[in-house]
Amino acid sequence: MLAMLGIANRTTDVAKDVADQEPEVGVVFDYQDIQNFHPPRRRPIVQIRDYMALLASVVARTAKTGGVQAVSARWSSGMHSAARIAAGMFISAMRRPMPKDFENKVALVTGASRGIGRAAAVRLAEGGAKVAIAYAGNDTAANEARAECERAGAAAIQLLKFDVANPEACAKAIDDTVEKLGGLHVLVNNAGISIDERDDLRRMLDVDLASVFHLCKAAVRPMMRQRSGSIVNLTSVVGEQGNAGQTVYSMAKAGLIGFTKSLARELGSRNIRVNAVSPGWIETDMTKELPEAAKKAMAEGASLGRAGTAREVAEAIAFLASDRAGFITGEVLRVNGGLYM
Repeated sequence: MLAMLGIANRTTDVAKDVADQEPEVGVVFDYQDIQNFHPPRRRPIVQIRDYMALLASVVARTAKTGGVQAVSARWSSGMHSAARIAAGMFISAMRRPMPKDFENKVALVTGASRGIGRAAAVRLAEGGAKVAIAYAGNDTAANEARAECERAGAAAIQLLKFDVANPEACAKAIDDTVEKLGGLHVLVNNAGISIDERDDLRRMLDVDLASVFHLCKAAVRPMMRQRSGSIVNLTSVVGEQGNAGQTVYSMAKAGLIGFTKSLARELGSRNIRVNAVSPGWIETDMTKELPEAAKKAMAEGASLGRAGTAREVAEAIAFLASDRAGFITGEVLRVNGGLYM
């Protein structure tokens, strides 16, 4: 679409010219363009190209020796004030540090030693959260996740080793988190298994579905006391569209959607939001075990033509858990690359 509008080539060319030459970036605009951004003699698409070219030129200049400060100094002279203001606003945004959405907040993530759970824990740590890493038994992976969260800037970290299928263990994990980290503001129910359904139907339902009920039951108590909280449940695309050979797994994940919507209605008056993220084909340890034919079919079935990453799912989780989604509850956010719409 950009190519059709003539934007892509114009932006790339201007960025290259500006990066390689000394003349001021003000040449992108002529005087009339700056004075009147929508002059009658020109079509609007021309101004769009010029504005995108301006932004591209800032990026190109910033990449050169001297960085943002040098660019800012050069731009302060030789350009009309209107363009200088626009450039200054863009450079200021580039300088601004990543917002700390979870400062002074405590987050508990289940299944956090690997895959999507670890990526979510790290993303919350980047936002300044105190993070409780819940895992079933892999101590090595849990310590690796802890190290990643430390590097990401977590305010505090707690390791919780327990079986989410055990209701008493779930309640104790919540109590320990509140006691040691000072509260509970975010609960991410990510723990799940996918085993041969002939082996243990009950085990799959206990881990993938019942555990969410037990953890939420315990978590809402501290959240209700503080009159705020956010719960994010991890469902799956197969819970929405089904999948041959995964009837029980699909049943559990579909059940999570109904649970999420019902709990959101129950807790809305207490300022506790409940949402779900529904990943599609994501590259994780769990999906590595799928047959190659199934992987290929799912990747080809997605509009984007590829598998997603754990980080991409973690960004969706962080959004729903943050105050940026303060007016969103009872929703299922699909992160599937267009596999199911």
